Amino acid sequence: MTRNGAIFGVCLLLALVLLFLNKLSRKYIGEVKARIHYIHLPAGKVSTTPLPRELDLYVETTGFKLLWSKLLKPVDVEINLSALKESFAVTSEMRSSIASQLSAGYSLIEIMPDTLHFTFEKGISKKVPLVADILISFRKQFDFMEPMLVKPDSVKISGPENMLDSIKSWKTERLVFEQLDKSAQDDIALVSPKNPILIVEPKKARYTIPVEEYTEKTLEVEIQKANVPGGKDVNIYPNKAKLIFRVGLSNYEHVSAETFKVVADFSGADLNKGNYVSVKIERVPSYIKSLDYTPKSVEYILYH
Repeated sequence: MTRNGAIFGVCLLLALVLLFLNKLSRKYIGEVKARIHYIHLPAGKVSTTPLPRELDLYVETTGFKLLWSKLLKPVDVEINLSALKESFAVTSEMRSSIASQLSAGYSLIEIMPDTLHFTFEKGISKKVPLVADILISFRKQFDFMEPMLVKPDSVKISGPENMLDSIKSWKTERLVFEQLDKSAQDDIALVSPKNPILIVEPKKARYTIPVEEYTEKTLEVEIQKANVPGGKDVNIYPNKAKLIFRVGLSNYEHVSAETFKVVADFSGADLNKGNYVSVKIERVPSYIKSLDYTPKSVEYILYH
């Protein structure tokens, strides 16, 4: 291509762009889709059919705005149903409210459809537990510092009574953590109702997963004697238990033999048969994991 040809091509392209921009700056009458957001539904009632979700608005505006609303930013309008008396609403009566919600430069001409139809029945609400569908695998040596927390712990479900009877809980969306080695906190969405008639509030929850590194620790703890028959002295052997467990680094220095209570319990022992009694642990801090101990039973000698 010659230099003159290239210049001509650039000038032609520039002219076409200017012509296109000139046309977009002019005003046109066109249709835009408006997404409906309902507020203040009739008190004590729920919709038993899906609510209409869109309006067709015929407006006069520039070509720029028409193109913008169609391609990039759909129009959103709120419709207040608190004063609804019938099973329908005439959209022409909402004209001033809808027009006031449009951006500057839009002139509302017509709303379609001319009527929105509704089916409302008496509804109920109930609270059910929120179940966090969060799957976690930890990196080696890491675990919960404290139990996972999800707030709120329950949700309110509103809808027809016959639909709510079978709902006993509600789930969050599934979230998966793999090889987690640090605490995590964020919002999580709730599962959307399969039936749009149901309303679940709130729409999201917040989870907190406290995580810390764990290490193994071993302690020797004196075995206490419990429920020894009256009037008798008893010796046990061995008289200490070896405890092996995992503990978070934040509690490593705080845990000691006094933290636990290990007992040889004679309440179920048949003193006429054998000379062993079982050992059990009666007090363990909640932050201890993977606890094991020996011995599981001790030998005893009774003195009358």
